[in-house]
Amino acid sequence: MEPPGSDFETGEDYKGRSTSTLQCKIKYCRRNPNIICWTLLLLFMFLICVSSLSIAVNIGQGGLSKEVSIRLTFLENTVEDITQKFLEEKHRADKLFQQLEQLMVEHHCADVKDVIGQTQTNVSNRVAFSAYLARDLDNLGPDQTVIFENVTLNDGNAYNPLLGTFHVPQAGLYFFTVTLQSFQKRRQWFKLVADRHIQAELLYYPFGHQMATNTAVLRLKEGQTVRVAVSEEENGVSLQNGYTSKFSGFFVNE
Repeated sequence: MEPPGSDFETGEDYKGRSTSTLQCKIKYCRRNPNIICWTLLLLFMFLICVSSLSIAVNIGQGGLSKEVSIRLTFLENTVEDITQKFLEEKHRADKLFQQLEQLMVEHHCADVKDVIGQTQTNVSNRVAFSAYLARDLDNLGPDQTVIFENVTLNDGNAYNPLLGTFHVPQAGLYFFTVTLQSFQKRRQWFKLVADRHIQAELLYYPFGHQMATNTAVLRLKEGQTVRVAVSEEENGVSLQNGYTSKFSGFFVNE
């Protein structure tokens, strides 16, 4: 029989709260530890009642016969055996319930550990930076690194504002963007470099206060260095400070 006010299949209790099917089965089994034993016990109680009625009839007919006494003793012994078996089965069922609940707790803990591990992984993958020029830069020479000193974002601390370099903390795919503004009326040429390899270039035409921008998506190895530098074909170039000259980047994925 099912507990009153509950839905054994759908796993909803009498208050309408959703529970898992496994939890519903545990509650149901706790309320009905051994249906078969109860049924057998009730059956033998019924037999005792029938025997008692037979005894009463025999007593009314002239006393308790030896056969009735033997039957009564047999029934009493049988009931004791059934009761003992019932208690043993109930004890066994209780142990199984305890083991099952322990498994549920361990499974829940494992899920929590997975969530924590995933969260830690997501946090460790948060690598992003953005910086802009704190002052005008004049007379920059060939291959000289442009140092963006004012840092507005540096998650993961991978960008070094003293050197103007980004140090790759973990292998994977990265996105970079560079925007530069010059106040000189001459051609100026810059580059985005990973180690010694050019990944993108920025070029001005000689009109004054011009801006150039470029982006790059790079697959990098841990320990590589990314920077913005003057082209080796240029010398004596300048850059205007402020948010118009920026260097930014972030980790995309592995």
